[in-house]
Amino acid sequence: LKPCNSMVLLNQVFNWMTHHNISRNKIIHIDMNSVDTDFVSDQKILKRILINMVKNALEAIEIGEEVLLKSYIQEGRIIFSVNNPGFIHKDIQLQIFHRTFSTKGENRGLGTYSMKMHAEKYLNGRIYFFTSKENGTTFFCDLPLISVLERLKQKSS
Repeated sequence: LKPCNSMVLLNQVFNWMTHHNISRNKIIHIDMNSVDTDFVSDQKILKRILINMVKNALEAIEIGEEVLLKSYIQEGRIIFSVNNPGFIHKDIQLQIFHRTFSTKGENRGLGTYSMKMHAEKYLNGRIYFFTSKENGTTFFCDLPLISVLERLKQKSS
């Protein structure tokens, strides 16, 4: 676990994904109300989770549609979210986090499973989503908000 910054992470993911083939003719934005805060986490794992969230969102939209990245603090936790305008039908919703499930063909299906596993096993967090025809689909990465000062205190104890 090392110090991270929410806006630095969002910008790194944004910059990485805007140059990815999957984002061609699609729009990626970072919500201007995103929180800019320092916290402690495993940046490499968290960045991988966020990239998977954005890739999935981009794969689910049409040319010209938008993916929105955001970070905010709620009840002592830092939450990263990725929204797209698509709706996930009920039969697919029930299978999203299954290890081999994919709507994108064979030899796929580890993305949402690995996001959930890594967030829960290594970051003490959770991955979940909400979907509706009105608001699209939003995936969330919800993590404990551990300050750099708290982490230093833990190390010295």
